[in-house]
Amino acid sequence: MKTIVAILLALAVAAPVTAQSIIPHEGPATTDREGKFSGDLARKVMDQFAACVLDHRRKLVLEALAMPSGSPEQNEIFGMLAKTECIASAEMHFNGPAFRGSLYKALVRKQFGRKDVFPAPAPGVDTQQATPVEVGTTSGGEAGRLKFASCVVHKDPKHARDAILSAAGSQPESDAMAALGSVYGQCLYQDETLRLSKGGLIGLLAEAYYRDASASAGNRND
Repeated sequence: MKTIVAILLALAVAAPVTAQSIIPHEGPATTDREGKFSGDLARKVMDQFAACVLDHRRKLVLEALAMPSGSPEQNEIFGMLAKTECIASAEMHFNGPAFRGSLYKALVRKQFGRKDVFPAPAPGVDTQQATPVEVGTTSGGEAGRLKFASCVVHKDPKHARDAILSAAGSQPESDAMAALGSVYGQCLYQDETLRLSKGGLIGLLAEAYYRDASASAGNRND
């Protein structure tokens, strides 16, 4: 009988757990219990699943990520990916944007996990009276959120990378996110507020890091 695993992405901050390997899992995602998961456990299962999907369906993953976030076409491919060999004896139901973030985390881990590849410095929003980011409705839409994430990555690439490479809920992830707190305000205009869950923010950092680091690596190879 199949286990039904429903991933509920109400990704609240949870207590840190033991640090785990940052190397992507290639086997199917597994869980030792039935039910609906949330928080760090949900992110952990999702990240494991995304890493396996990338290993087996890289071309389809890249095709999906090239589409507008949340588009019907992207969601259709995500639905196809959810029925792969990467979930052991279970069915997964998940939030599309959260899965997108996990796929970008898997890409960064796979392509840059063993390399010190940091995006080149770039100008961003840098106001002295910026309002620090808050964790929970967003302003600026998808483009605005990604612009914010790119600014954070450029201002502190080391800790952004650490947050992406660390296991969900681990102490290294918590340490990296705490360090990044000092730059959030530098990437928002005065009186601007952006609300994001921890998992949503890390997913955006992964997307920004992957795009910028890939472009930086490409420029060095030209």
